[in-house]
Amino acid sequence: MANQRHKLWYSIISYIPNLITYERVNVGIILGNPETNEISYSFLSEKSKKFRYFFWNSIERKIYKNSVEYLEFLLNKIQAQPSIFQVGHYEAEGNWNDFLGGKISENIIFSKIHFAITDNDANIFNNLISTYIGEKFFPKQDNNIITLKKHVFEIFESNKLINTKLKSNLKIKPAAE
Repeated sequence: MANQRHKLWYSIISYIPNLITYERVNVGIILGNPETNEISYSFLSEKSKKFRYFFWNSIERKIYKNSVEYLEFLLNKIQAQPSIFQVGHYEAEGNWNDFLGGKISENIIFSKIHFAITDNDANIFNNLISTYIGEKFFPKQDNNIITLKKHVFEIFESNKLINTKLKSNLKIKPAAE
């Protein structure tokens, strides 16, 4: 039996380090399911490469870190007490301070609420991150990265060449060319 499609809402979160210049960058996604009142979210780390030339000094970086940590605290509080978070009352221009039950930093900007219909929440979430933030700025979740030494060892191990034709502690270096 195929999964039933259902409606989700999402908002893109932007950050403005300097309210005078008003330069902004997308830093996170909030995805919600109005049927279950569950929310998913993800934010860039303050050490992300996306911020390499965005913050002018370490103070701006710390302000970002504290702002995002506070927003995560409010979102975790909502997940613990779902009665606070009434998704059904959302409108495109809703007040996020009221919805989250706390005063959010004015450096954090939420986009209008958008809606999607899907049968795969994770696929939508990953697609939103890829589209609006860039998946290359998030740490890789899979551990399929293999070093040269491991790769060569696996080839020799699979062909049963170690201890028969080669020494086992052979040092391998890539060629300079």
